[in-house]
Amino acid sequence: MDEIRRGERGKQKTWQWLMVLTAHRSLCVYCGRSAATTIDHEKPIIDIGADVWWDFVPACEDCNRWKKGRTARRWVADMDLHHRYPEAGFGTRGMPPRVYAGITRRVERVQREIADMDRREWFQLHYGREKHRNKAELFEILDRCKAELRGYPHYPWRTPKMRTSRTVCTRLICCGY
Repeated sequence: MDEIRRGERGKQKTWQWLMVLTAHRSLCVYCGRSAATTIDHEKPIIDIGADVWWDFVPACEDCNRWKKGRTARRWVADMDLHHRYPEAGFGTRGMPPRVYAGITRRVERVQREIADMDRREWFQLHYGREKHRNKAELFEILDRCKAELRGYPHYPWRTPKMRTSRTVCTRLICCGY
C-alpha cells in the first residue's frame, strides 16, 4: 500500500474534530491527564491505517508526537521494554507503568465512545454547519461545544428522540422538548 503523506490527507470536518476531542472527557487518551488538542490516528496511516473518524482518538500534542507512527499497542510494548531494560537504550518517552498500562483499554473504550451512532449524529446535527480555517477557530468552536455539553445533566445523545429526523435534533433533553 502506498504511504499517504500529510499534505494528501483529507481535511476533517469541524464536527468530527469536536466529536473526537470531546471523547474521554476531553483528555488525552494516552496520558489521561493533558487536554486533548489533536486527533491521532490510533493505527498510523503508514501502517495502512485509515484517515477517517473511526481510527481517531483524542491526544495531547506531546503524546501524539511521542507515539510517532506506532499503534497504541506497539507504543505500550516499547515503553514496557524501556522500563524493563533501560540500559538497552530504547528511545521512547519514559511514562510511568501505571499510566501506560491502561492505554490500550482507554483507546478501546474511546473508540467505542466515538463509534456510538447517536453520539455521532448529535455532533453532526449540532455542529455539522460549523467550519474552521485554523486551530484557533477550531478551539473557539470547541470551547462553545464544551460549554453546551456542560449545560446538560448528562450527554444529550443518551436521551430518547421525540421523533425521527435526519436534519434536526429531536433528543428529549436537547432540542426535542
